[in-house]
Amino acid sequence: HMSTLGVNAVVITSNKVFLIKRIDFDIWALPGGGVEDGESLEATAIRETKEETNIDIKVERFVGVFSRPNWLYGGDHSIVFECSPITNNPYPDQTEVVDCQYFDLDKLPHDIWPPHLDVINFVVKNPESTTYINQDYRWKLGNDVGWNDAVKIFKSSRLSGIEFINNNLIEK
Repeated sequence: HMSTLGVNAVVITSNKVFLIKRIDFDIWALPGGGVEDGESLEATAIRETKEETNIDIKVERFVGVFSRPNWLYGGDHSIVFECSPITNNPYPDQTEVVDCQYFDLDKLPHDIWPPHLDVINFVVKNPESTTYINQDYRWKLGNDVGWNDAVKIFKSSRLSGIEFINNNLIEK
């Protein structure tokens, strides 16, 4: 396995941020996903947000690179863009995403994917800045346990998604 490169869209409007509820760990996260061959980073943000939530977005600015070198498969690196919605008819794709909605920036849900909460906090506190941040999150299950294996372990546990993640996946 090689390290992965992905893109996340921080869609903000009227002091609210748009989040998806992931089907795998039942937690809130930013829309986004892996860059496909021949695809620009901006195009990835637009495509992934559309696929997962049906909303069209406009990329407003490059926020930064959030790098997790100690993550699964030799690391995960995320390019982050702040975006605005063009259309506002969200519905989840039901394959990766079970819900999607806007949340007040001062009333975020408690069960957000921790690396994405860091991203949201950076964007809110630094509306003009760009950054490169090494996020020291570590995959606790070992490299022989992949993402899909972790999802199976979670589904058979009685923990909430955020409890499972904090207990088993993330070590800072």
